[in-house]
Amino acid sequence: MDESADGSRKVGIGMLVFFGVLSLLACCGGGGFTAFVASGSESAGVTASMVSAFPAFFAISGLVGALIGHFAVKDSKAMKVAVPIGLAVLGGGCGFGGVSLFFLTIFPAL
Repeated sequence: MDESADGSRKVGIGMLVFFGVLSLLACCGGGGFTAFVASGSESAGVTASMVSAFPAFFAISGLVGALIGHFAVKDSKAMKVAVPIGLAVLGGGCGFGGVSLFFLTIFPAL
């Protein structure tokens, strides 16, 4: 294995570790925050869910992107960094939009 491939592999593993830890913190912290706030009132729980949706979806999408970047991209360090960050931003926005759509349009009708 040459030196550039080894450096690229280290970048891929670094992104996996970063987004793995971020996913753990965002999901556990966001879930705990939402549960704590929701114990007081339902409307506060809805707001807390919408607030914690972006970080959780950002982190999980970034982890998926890091997996894709680590296994699909072989030699480019820039792509191993860009793929997880791009998917994280896209997934965070879509996840926040989906949760907001649910809580603002569907949930009140239930």
